[in-house]
Amino acid sequence: MWLGASPAAAGSSLIGLAAGGTVPVGDLRERHSAGVTAGLRFVYEQSSGLDLALWLDAQRLFARELQGFELAEDMTVLAFGAGARKRLSRSARAVPYLEAGGGNYRLELPDEFIERKFGIYGRAGVQYALSTSWVLAGDLSYHHVFTDRFIERAAWLRFGAELLLRL
Repeated sequence: MWLGASPAAAGSSLIGLAAGGTVPVGDLRERHSAGVTAGLRFVYEQSSGLDLALWLDAQRLFARELQGFELAEDMTVLAFGAGARKRLSRSARAVPYLEAGGGNYRLELPDEFIERKFGIYGRAGVQYALSTSWVLAGDLSYHHVFTDRFIERAAWLRFGAELLLRL
């Protein structure tokens, strides 16, 4: 259960907003520095502790500069996906979790559509019950997109917080 003294009924749901930062790794790191991210989350809780997570994210990766010249343009990533979220504790007010899944990622530069590709992600986080209705979560996720056009691989770390409302 995610709320300690207030156990969630099997089949309950959480919906909320997420915000945070993004750090490109791999090939993206050569041309882009840190970025920002915002999104929506939906989590369907099951009594087994293995939950369904759906998400929609918008990210902006800022172009890296070298001696006053931009090495690339800012890049936008729009993504949606689904995964399985496993709660690692069922009795604490702060509940760690692991999540893994896949999604569809749209990578684009200003005025130019780049590509839409499938990707996978892994996420680790902690949810903390603020009340019986509100949950705050912090996480770190790794996303890897299988691209073939302008970069060998698109990968980034996302860190952020979620504010979720129990429905």
